[in-house]
Amino acid sequence: MIKVLIVDDDPFIRIYMRNLLGNDPSVAVVGEADSGEKAVALVQSLQPDVVTMDVEMPGMDGLRATHEIMAHTPRPVIMVSSFTREDTEATIQALQNGAVDFISKSTQYLGLDIAHLETELKRKIQSLAHCSMSELDQHRAQNLARLQQIKHTSWRS
Repeated sequence: MIKVLIVDDDPFIRIYMRNLLGNDPSVAVVGEADSGEKAVALVQSLQPDVVTMDVEMPGMDGLRATHEIMAHTPRPVIMVSSFTREDTEATIQALQNGAVDFISKSTQYLGLDIAHLETELKRKIQSLAHCSMSELDQHRAQNLARLQQIKHTSWRS
């Protein structure tokens, strides 16, 4: 059983992700947090295998929370953010802070391609939960390079 902690200040996103992951018998949502501070504390107490992390939250944001988690209780963190220029910059920073992967939540708000989003999130959780730290570092580096390439080719000013 893969233990997942969901971190997002939007209660609708937390409910959506809990329901999405709840129908997978190999995944257990062990907790939810609406701030970075709570996320850091829950990671220490619940010891989840994977954390999904929002970028923008009041108080300690997802960037700082990811940095704190990776400094004290490292584990796979998947950033969940909108796919805009600003959020791409924040996601790059999150990967530099230790997050391993990212997924766009903009489709949730638009109601588009929910089946793809569900498949992608579950695939990432399944693949990252059992990786060694060196494998996670490789995965992070590949995603960082991919995101920086997207940034440079898609959003040239």
